[in-house]
Amino acid sequence: MTTRIDRTIQDTYTTRYENLNGLDYQDYLKSDHWQMVKKKAKRRKAYQKCQFCDSKNIDLHHTSYKWILTKDELRSIIPLCRTHHQEVHDLSNKNKCSVRIATNELRRKYAPYLLNIR
Repeated sequence: MTTRIDRTIQDTYTTRYENLNGLDYQDYLKSDHWQMVKKKAKRRKAYQKCQFCDSKNIDLHHTSYKWILTKDELRSIIPLCRTHHQEVHDLSNKNKCSVRIATNELRRKYAPYLLNIR
């Protein structure tokens, strides 16, 4: 498992590729492991609405791929509505920063009170 901290958009996708051991991300999203992670998240109150706008129509967003395919994967997953999920990825692409950094930028904008939560 890669342990470096992602800073650039390339770091994000390198970490994902390395931690998936070459498995295509779309195939991962169809995997039994991902289905189990989604099921676990949906049972938790904190995953029932978008962190940024309270919409209940959510995607599960990986803020980092450091924990992908591990028992600790939920550590790096947050619930976001489709609009905010896309906004994170658009910001990451625009600024060439990691998804983790883009997520934190939008946390500062929409939910600064969450920045001290681990």
